[in-house]
Amino acid sequence: MDTHENPPGRRIRSHRPSPHSPPYRKRCRAAARGLRRLPQPGPRRPRPAPRSHAHPTRRPRRKCRRQNPRRNQTPSSHPPTHRIPPRIDLRHFDRDFALTNQLRTEGTRNLTTAAANAGVDRFIAQSFAGWPYARKGIRLKTEEDELDPDPPAQLKTTLDALRTLEATVLREPRFIGVVLRYGPLYGPHTSIALGGNGAPEGSVIEDLRHHKLPLIGQGTGAWSFLHIHDAATATVAALTQAQRGIYNIVDDDPALVSDWLPYLAECVGAKPPMHVPNTIAHMMVGEHAVALMNDIRGVSNEKAKHDLSWTPKWTSWRQGFREGLG
Repeated sequence: MDTHENPPGRRIRSHRPSPHSPPYRKRCRAAARGLRRLPQPGPRRPRPAPRSHAHPTRRPRRKCRRQNPRRNQTPSSHPPTHRIPPRIDLRHFDRDFALTNQLRTEGTRNLTTAAANAGVDRFIAQSFAGWPYARKGIRLKTEEDELDPDPPAQLKTTLDALRTLEATVLREPRFIGVVLRYGPLYGPHTSIALGGNGAPEGSVIEDLRHHKLPLIGQGTGAWSFLHIHDAATATVAALTQAQRGIYNIVDDDPALVSDWLPYLAECVGAKPPMHVPNTIAHMMVGEHAVALMNDIRGVSNEKAKHDLSWTPKWTSWRQGFREGLG
């Protein structure tokens, strides 16, 4: 009982609810109904004794992870799935050329050994003249000019593989080693080709149509192209007339990127390529993209024309892009 005296005119409310109030009785009835629904206590079931690990009746433990059927196979039982990619991602140039470079090094070494043991007279190897030459000095490189002593990081592995290929062929004394440095190829079944008659469209043409091949910087790099037909005729000529050494196999008309890239887009009915500054391309793709578009040099074919008595059918990329892509 509260012993404090009520001040005059003030009513004191107790914090304890009255047992006669309707909300209090309602809560009591609800609690009673809940207790009646609880299960009645019964005898406890005895817990089973723990089994020993060495118990003979113990069931084997089930594995949650699904077994890998190839886990216990030897490497020779399933061949690797690596293959040369059908298109090159310029951002990962060294990765996409890794298997090609392995063929250039290990494959060439095996082929030259087998050819020498078989007694062949002449061995012809394919190299590349597109960008390996030094990016300084004269604008038209010959076979006597040095290769790039300091290439961009993404191109270094490929350039080292080309050096190894050429040295392996030229230093073998038991046959006449010939290295043909082809320019960037165009024509049917290449990366610069129109589709049709069962032949796929080249990846460069697809990128142009989808506006994925921009003109980087001023486009002052010089490219020396080669039609696939002329690559074949030069190889046939080298089979009988080439001497030990290196030959540049390109057309007669080196082309600046600022000239050939918009012209190619026009020939295939694509929109003109957009322009990307060097700084943006260097950040998004790499130093090698800027070098390929602005710094590489053209290539001379005078030695091949003189020594092999060879003349390209498509003497200029302008005619070839217009008439020889299909």
